Amino acid sequence: MKKHILDLDVTENTKLNDNYVLIKLTSESLLPEMIAGQFAEIRVDNSQATY
Repeated sequence: MKKHILDLDVTENTKLNDNYVLIKLTSESLLPEMIAGQFAEIRVDNSQATY
C-alpha cells in the first residue's frame, strides 16, 4: 500500500472517555482511496509524539 502525506485540518475533536478522543480531519483536496482497517499516523506540529 502506498504511503500518503497530507496536510489536513482538524474540524472536530470529541472526547470519548478519559483515554480516547475522536478527531475529524478534513481536506480541501481529493483524498486517496481508503479501505476499512487502514490506519493513519498523525503528526501534530510542535509535538514530540506521533499519534
